[in-house]
Formats: sequence, C-alpha cells, structure tokens
Amino acid sequence: MSGAAAPRYDDPGALAAMVTAAARPLLVATDVDGTISEIAPTPESARLAPGAIEALCRIRRTGHHVAVLSGRSMHDLRQQFELPDEFIVVGSHGAEPSRPAAPTRRELAVLDAVLQILERVAARTPGARLERKPFAVALHVRRADQAAGDEALAAARADLNGARALTFMEGHRVLEVSVRPTSKASAMVDLRRTLRPATVVFVGDDRSDEAVFAGLRHDDIAVKVGPDETIATHRLASPTDVIVMLQLLADAVSSGPP
Repeated sequence: MSGAAAPRYDDPGALAAMVTAAARPLLVATDVDGTISEIAPTPESARLAPGAIEALCRIRRTGHHVAVLSGRSMHDLRQQFELPDEFIVVGSHGAEPSRPAAPTRRELAVLDAVLQILERVAARTPGARLERKPFAVALHVRRADQAAGDEALAAARADLNGARALTFMEGHRVLEVSVRPTSKASAMVDLRRTLRPATVVFVGDDRSDEAVFAGLRHDDIAVKVGPDETIATHRLASPTDVIVMLQLLADAVSSGPP
C-alpha cells in the first residue's frame, strides 16, 4: 500500500454493536492465520489468540452458527488449533469440508508431480519449505530472503504454468497449489445454502478472503484484518482486536435480542 493513505480501523466495540443489531440468526465465520491467530514464523508454531475459542463457543451456544474457513488442513485445524466439534470447520480453502471425499488416484498422482516440481524450487531457495496437504502442496518462503522468496514464488508459478486442473492460491509469503478446484468463496456459498443465516459476518486477512468478501450480500458484514488493500467495508487492526470484537459480540448475544 505504498503511497496510499493509512487505513482507518473500526473500533471493535462499535463493530460488535453493529453485528448485534443485524438480522438474526448470524453466521459468524472467520479465517485463522492472521485473523484469530497471529502470523507465526512457521505454520506449525502458530496458535490461536487467547480467548478466541471461548468467545466463538459462547456465540455458538446462543444458537448462532460459527464456522472456520481456512487454507489449513483439517488435521491442523482440529489438532494444532484444537477447534471443537461444535464449530463448522472447512479446511484446505474449501477442499476439506466437514466430511471430505478422499483424494482420487489421479489427484494423488498429480499431487506427487507438483511436489517434485516444488521440491526443486525449494531446494535452491534457503529458508523455503514445503507443506503437503491432502489436496495441495504449499511453498512457504516466509523465512527466506525477500528477493529470493519472491523469485521462488515466481519460479514455482512459471514451472507449473500450463498445468491443467491446478488451482493457485497466494497468501502471506506462500503459494499453495491445489489439485481439487475450490475456494473459500464457494465454501461460503455452500454454508449459506445449508444454514440459511439472516446475516453472514466474515472476518479474514488474506488474498483468498477477498473472494469471500466479494460474494457477500449488501446486508452482510465483511471485516478485513490488517492494512492490506481490500474490498471489505470494515477493518480491524489485528487478531487482538478481532478477539475483543468477538468477546463483546458474545456478551451482547448472550443477553438476548437487541
């Protein structure tokens, strides 16, 4: 956002009040990394911000829907972040719904080929690492030199250019290559169709979350976390502010109708 005006952040309390006044029932959905968890040096070192699960559980127990939509694998979401069963959890950018179908033999073969290509890119980039997921391989360059990391991400895209049936998703210094076409946006469409909430609240920080924001209705509430450019109409500064907003929302909905 070089040269752009500094972003204006919403007050967490004012945003919680706005959500409280929205038509109910609510679907409160959130990303994880950079949203209810601080961005960590490595994916495996990330943890949820204090109070996140408690606030979301309190919202869920008042009869509203709570969902987590993440690029993380379902295993990470349930094991590393200890998300409870009462949350709807969608992993791998939508490729892993609550009951995902197993990868096909063809998908596994393509995934192995993608892994081999990305292994060559990572091997010549100090600090780069790969993460294999059930339907994707992610190239992380967060710990690489900035220029070398940028070059690695560009090389990965170039080496896979023209490959069919691959979906590319960019995040914070990461490129994820999936063999199952999907997105958080399509996952949100499925959730809305199934749950039929009156209002959707979606909180996210990454590029992949912008498609979710774009698909929301005019009376839904889109919340961007951090300073990056966004089409969301509301913005919070950090995961800490997100947790404050969720705690205040939990307090309000627990007390009954607005």
